[in-house]
Amino acid sequence: MGDHTNLQSVGWDIVKKLKGSPLAVKTRKVLESKEWEYQISDDDIMPALKLSYNYLCFDLQKCFSYCALFPEDYEFDSNELINLWIGLGLLSNINQNKRVEDTGSDYLYDLVDQGFLEKGNKEDGQTYYVIHDLLHELAVNVSSYECLSIDGSNVRSIQIPLSVRHLSVIIDTTDVKDRRTFENFKTDLSIVGKRMKAENLRTLMLFGDHHGSFAKILSGLFGKAKLLRVLFLSGVTYNIEDIFPIFSKLVHLRYLRIKGGHIYPATTLPLYISRFYHLLVLDLQQYNSSFVSVREMRNLVKLRHFLVKDNNLHSEILEVGKLVCLQELRAFKVKKELSGFELKQLGQLLQLRGSLGIYNLESVQDVNEADEAELVHMNHLDVLILEWSWGTNRSVDKPKEDNILESLKPHSNIREVSIRGHGGATCPTWLGGELYIKNLECLHLDCVSWKSLPPLGELWMINDQGEECPSYITGQRFQNLKRIELVGIRTFKRWRGNDTHFFSVLEVLVVGFCPELIELPFSCSTSCPAEQEETITMFPKLWKIKVFGCPKLLPPPPIPWSRTLCEAEIWPGGTFGSRLSYMKNQKTKCMEVNLGNDDPCQTQLWDMVAFNNLRGIEKFDITNSPPIPLDQMQLLASPIEAENNAQYKFPVECLKLCNSGATGKELTQFVSYFPNLSKFDLVSCETITWLGVVTETPRQSLSASDDKTEDTQQHKQGRGEEDTDPLMEGLLLLPTQIQELYMANCQNLMFCSAPLEEGTEARPGLQGLSALRMLGIRNCPKLLSSSLSSSYCPFPTSLKNLSLSKLNGKFKLTPLSNLTTLHISDCGDLRSEELWPLPVQGHLTELGIFRCPNLFLASEPLRPYEQDFLNSSKLQKLLTDGQGGILAVPVCSHLSSCLTKLELYPNSDMVRFTEEEEEALQKLTSLQELVIHFSKLRSLPTVLNELTNISRLEINGCQDMQLGPKDRLPRSLTELIIIGCPAIGSLPKGILPSSLQTLDVRYCCEELRRQCSKLRGTIPIIKT
Repeated sequence: MGDHTNLQSVGWDIVKKLKGSPLAVKTRKVLESKEWEYQISDDDIMPALKLSYNYLCFDLQKCFSYCALFPEDYEFDSNELINLWIGLGLLSNINQNKRVEDTGSDYLYDLVDQGFLEKGNKEDGQTYYVIHDLLHELAVNVSSYECLSIDGSNVRSIQIPLSVRHLSVIIDTTDVKDRRTFENFKTDLSIVGKRMKAENLRTLMLFGDHHGSFAKILSGLFGKAKLLRVLFLSGVTYNIEDIFPIFSKLVHLRYLRIKGGHIYPATTLPLYISRFYHLLVLDLQQYNSSFVSVREMRNLVKLRHFLVKDNNLHSEILEVGKLVCLQELRAFKVKKELSGFELKQLGQLLQLRGSLGIYNLESVQDVNEADEAELVHMNHLDVLILEWSWGTNRSVDKPKEDNILESLKPHSNIREVSIRGHGGATCPTWLGGELYIKNLECLHLDCVSWKSLPPLGELWMINDQGEECPSYITGQRFQNLKRIELVGIRTFKRWRGNDTHFFSVLEVLVVGFCPELIELPFSCSTSCPAEQEETITMFPKLWKIKVFGCPKLLPPPPIPWSRTLCEAEIWPGGTFGSRLSYMKNQKTKCMEVNLGNDDPCQTQLWDMVAFNNLRGIEKFDITNSPPIPLDQMQLLASPIEAENNAQYKFPVECLKLCNSGATGKELTQFVSYFPNLSKFDLVSCETITWLGVVTETPRQSLSASDDKTEDTQQHKQGRGEEDTDPLMEGLLLLPTQIQELYMANCQNLMFCSAPLEEGTEARPGLQGLSALRMLGIRNCPKLLSSSLSSSYCPFPTSLKNLSLSKLNGKFKLTPLSNLTTLHISDCGDLRSEELWPLPVQGHLTELGIFRCPNLFLASEPLRPYEQDFLNSSKLQKLLTDGQGGILAVPVCSHLSSCLTKLELYPNSDMVRFTEEEEEALQKLTSLQELVIHFSKLRSLPTVLNELTNISRLEINGCQDMQLGPKDRLPRSLTELIIIGCPAIGSLPKGILPSSLQTLDVRYCCEELRRQCSKLRGTIPIIKT
């Protein structure tokens, strides 16, 4: 520090806070990473990192060193790493009162705290941990005596010490990217196998999705690895015995994790997994549960963690009570069979944690049987679900069910309780009069028939005589109840708030299917505004509310009534009635209003919207609405004062109107409040008959929107009609800033082609939308029927993506020079002369043509563009059902030099390719990818093998397709995909070219799947 002696004390303080670790200096960003990069070589950095490693205690050193087995930058969650440490036996249990899992959590925290691991968050909020670059290299260096990781980059140069006990093999896509790489990697693995003593291995981890392609080599490599304690397999779409022929003999396993393929069915997990008597962790969270049989797992008496995605798999374990160390049991079904599924099985599982769901409780015979569950002693449980099957056929013994529920009292530590379908008449004392679990955070009651509910405030129920009576408990109170769900309580009448503290901590409220309910604590009655405001302030932390199926309920305060409310759903009449939805989070701020047809609550729903609190809204979705209350729109946003009037801005970017009863004039006014509107969907709006574009700025539209009448009347007079108001009422003017527009099922809609202002030039159709990039029009038959549409292009030249479906009349598509994607379907009047200039004179790269039978019937329009197509066509992708003469020699000849991808979609008439169609296909000499979706097609085109540039062929959903001995595939083919073709029973001998790199077969017959599985090792990538 030179002469800056005053900085020495600061420096020593930093050293103390960083615990003397040079590594922490980097990870805490005291020094920027670039300064470390300025070191002459890694030798200058690694000793400093090694010094930091030496500061760790021995246990932390071991835990960190085994991270060398993971691929660099591999993201793992805390349980994955801790469970691995458990399987490796790295977590000493000196403190008998502390679980090894807790010790592992402490170690993980210390490694993060000292900079050896980095903690991050994914987009969905999940936490992950990762070890980066030099730190991964450090782990490799310090563990090189025992640990080894093999991948494509080091497989040839790797040194294999005899002392290696822990091995990982990483096979990713780069190792099977082509035939040469694949064959070289197979050779290299074979050489490694000769140098490796697999009988010494204690850990084996296989990362990547392509180990099945090397099954034969790997089975020889691991054939003697009988002493494994840890085994992790990823991308398992192969039979495990193909790689581990001695899998049944791995009786020393402590940790087994199996991860299936992404979308490919997994193979059945061998039944003899029940022989792994020493197993501590069985992780099948990313494995298809339908291929797992766990019935005989009762022998795994040391098992601590059984991790699965499907909770029902837990309920399949016979005599689960023998697994006394088990910490996860999400589901238990009482007396699923005659024996082995009694409640007494749970009484042995006192280490259970997290969530426990007990189902089929109607099968419990008496209180003594319920007492055997010993729930009151499960002090580690957080969530308890108690469920009786409900239905009209179940006879209920109310006193018996009351006593059974009373005996199922959980430990006082429980945080969430859910009771469903209980047929008794009384609330258990541990939830009511005695309130044994005062710190409960979540209560869910579903279809219970109690005469009184837990102490939630002032509750009123309907008794057996149909009378309303008070039914609440005084003197008791939940201390921390954050979530309440009350569903299917048919006698629930009123709920009033009388406890400010109780409601002050409430965060989530769900109430549903309570047909007699008329009042909730925040319901709006005839009380004065001051009392309503006081009621709202009782819920300062409420962020989610959901109310459905309560038709008699008084409306809540207008939503959102506060800034804390982030999510709300109100369905007064039930699932299919009117619906109001509001959501505000980091990704979106949206309001959805769906007024159900003939719903008696329809007129109330607009009153439930707090327009003055929607100023940050970005998306508005309105369905089945009557005229929108425009007098409320001024509450949407803060006014910008002008001299004589006020303009309002509302930051809605996306708007959807479906089956709206508003007129075009009303919608024009409504849309004018949204100067940021960029996406607009207009669906089934029959009252809108004319469509035009605003010709002035949005700021002018409010004051001038009513001044369009004269111009519109002129338009009417030009059409020889009376000067009446309906046309003006039906005119919707779109704002010019829209970038995405979708219109569908507007049967009466037509373009307004007359000038909208005196002295202005008519701009046909949507030409005034100069910012429009994407346009979709479906089933608006009159929209293009105007005579102008046949002589002028009705669309703006800014368009890049255009989709037209079920439109009548002729219309022009030129000059859309910026268009890159065009899809047309069910447009019977369209002719090909409108299409051909687009890929030649413009930028069209993708064209979709469906159900247009007359489009290409004449070849004459092609001739003017013949030479241009050969020289400058940009069309690369064609999607079609083959109708309308598109698979004809003249058309395909024009596409020969440019088309690289052809997708053929379902055509009920297409059973086989005609001679003319096959001749046309031969013309597509540039074709690289062919996708066939013809459902009734029986055979491939015979000329397929003559298309010498095809590298990818997909046969998808061809139910009748068969492959015969005469079928041949192109020699250039590298990828063959067969999906949902049950009639293809096998691949004929010699049909697969030697160039093939990927064979992907899904949802086909089992015989074809078996045949393809046998090809592993001969083709780089096999997916079945």
